[in-house]
Amino acid sequence: MFRKFIFLILLLNALGGCKYIRYSFKEGSIAAEVKSISIAYIQNNASVIVPQLSQQLTDKLRQKFLSETRLDMVNSGGDFDIKGTITSYIVEPVSLQAGQKASQNQLKISVQIQFANKQNPKVDFNETFTQYAEFGSDKSLTSVELGLISLITEKLTQAIFNKTLSDW
Repeated sequence: MFRKFIFLILLLNALGGCKYIRYSFKEGSIAAEVKSISIAYIQNNASVIVPQLSQQLTDKLRQKFLSETRLDMVNSGGDFDIKGTITSYIVEPVSLQAGQKASQNQLKISVQIQFANKQNPKVDFNETFTQYAEFGSDKSLTSVELGLISLITEKLTQAIFNKTLSDW
């Protein structure tokens, strides 16, 4: 019993001094040398501009990294650096019923994300993320828009978060 205890202490001590320990999370891992993240305000260059969309997406993305990682948020030049642009905001029919009338519509939002990792540039990416939410054609977009935007920005945030941490 005493030998197991000593072995456990020595093992923990050896691991504690290891330079390459990674911090793991449900969605991925972050190398120990990565300390900070910067997330620039996500600009809206879509043909349809919804005033709160840029702020909501930027805030959700920042909050996700603050609440689910140990990274410090900095204004610019973080070890992880994220910049983005909303490129598309469209409503389109999903399913048609008799008479070529849509029974379901979907709001689809796309955002172009540039991710730079100062510690490991080979995992940098420039990628478009697209998410959508459906709503019945019996409802106007204005009556469901805020709820759909909230749902879609949550999905976009999760997809971006997963991609930034999955390449380690």
